Amino acid sequence: MNHNEITWIGTHLGITNDKGGLEAAQTGNFTVVNVAEESRNPTANIFAPLPLFHVNINSLNKIAEVIDNLLSKEGNKPKIVIHDELGSERCGLVAAWLLHVVNGVKLDEAYRLVIEKRPNVLDCTHWIDTEGTNQGEYEVTRKT
Repeated sequence: MNHNEITWIGTHLGITNDKGGLEAAQTGNFTVVNVAEESRNPTANIFAPLPLFHVNINSLNKIAEVIDNLLSKEGNKPKIVIHDELGSERCGLVAAWLLHVVNGVKLDEAYRLVIEKRPNVLDCTHWIDTEGTNQGEYEVTRKT
């Protein structure tokens, strides 16, 4: 598996690593969401930094809402590429969370679906701060 390639979870949602995110942004064919706190991809359309190990549930919900709004548009839906540094932790968490909250799939089943498509994804469910109390919320910023 080439970790720089985009792995499509569905027809409009893909995940990759930092290098794959940079390449996707350069093509201009994708809406790129960078969820890596430590690697600010200056070409990403949306910066939604998530820290390692402690992810605030409210931040996950905000990211899911932004992505769902983009995918819910009538007509020409964007292809969205989510990336983190390695393409195996936070991007997988966000993709699984999106399937969970938007499509009503149980989180463990959502992770199974994501890992089936991209085997290097790690289940980071234990990182989620369900009380929304750890490490504050992180802002989702979007380029205009």
